[in-house]
Amino acid sequence: MTARDILNNSFIGWRAGQWKSSIAFDVAGEPAFTANVQSGKLTFEDGKAPEALASLELSRELFEKTFVEFTPPWFFQHSITFSNLSETIKLQTTMHRPGTREDEPSKIPADWDDETHIPGLGVEFLELGREKQRERMRATLTPTIRCNASCAFCFGSFTATEPSSAEIANAMGHIAAARIPRLLITGGEPTLFPSVVGLVDTFIKCGGWGACLQTNGLLLTKKLASDLKKAGADECIVSLHGASAETHENAMRAKQSFSGTLRGIENSLNAGLITSICYVVYEGNYKELPELPDMILDHFGRDVCITLNFVG
Repeated sequence: MTARDILNNSFIGWRAGQWKSSIAFDVAGEPAFTANVQSGKLTFEDGKAPEALASLELSRELFEKTFVEFTPPWFFQHSITFSNLSETIKLQTTMHRPGTREDEPSKIPADWDDETHIPGLGVEFLELGREKQRERMRATLTPTIRCNASCAFCFGSFTATEPSSAEIANAMGHIAAARIPRLLITGGEPTLFPSVVGLVDTFIKCGGWGACLQTNGLLLTKKLASDLKKAGADECIVSLHGASAETHENAMRAKQSFSGTLRGIENSLNAGLITSICYVVYEGNYKELPELPDMILDHFGRDVCITLNFVG
């Protein structure tokens, strides 16, 4: 099979709106080509398109390791796939398949639903290929339910019990055994957990591809952002809920949180983390939404991805 055939057979569809994404491939022994994804459809064109978001030169062996042996859901991870693709490819090729390590646990829950009973852990799945093979794609770890804000719209249940160190260790052990490729660390506020960098480091050393921190940014210092990047984190999602200090702080119910959140975003960007802003739209801030992109551009001097969530 040609490289085009392999990509076409493994493509799972990608619900990413109308904008076009392209990756140029130069696989040894085959003519160069560009893979384009738009509106959930995959097309090919000859040659390496100059507007491609990434250009890959791969040996046939490396190509097959990436797109056959590990069958990653390429084009699944939004901006990470494009702006950091070459690093992602390298990480994928270091991924161990289940059962190949002597020290690897031999059993993981046979019933997918068993994972819902592991404290502090959530698992996202994806159905791959024509046979809809179910694969674990991302683990969500909640190392703490404590938070330094009290958002007006928060749906978190803070009557739950704080996860114990043993429960967190158990969740991390399951993530490693199940070879879940990506990790989202959330909360509560994960920066209140004293060993958050250690969680990322452990995950990457166990074969993880990359980790993301979801935070309000108030405690995301330059050092913490840098340490997270060095440990293997590649993404950070920061909550910002207003284009003005008054609106954001009313939403967060935390004084002076606007400047703190902006500083956290800046630290994340400067550390080299793929940074996006989570803006929860509710009755108290929807009127400022049109002002947000210009405010972000004026403050940071660059575009930053904004994700919108809606609360009724």
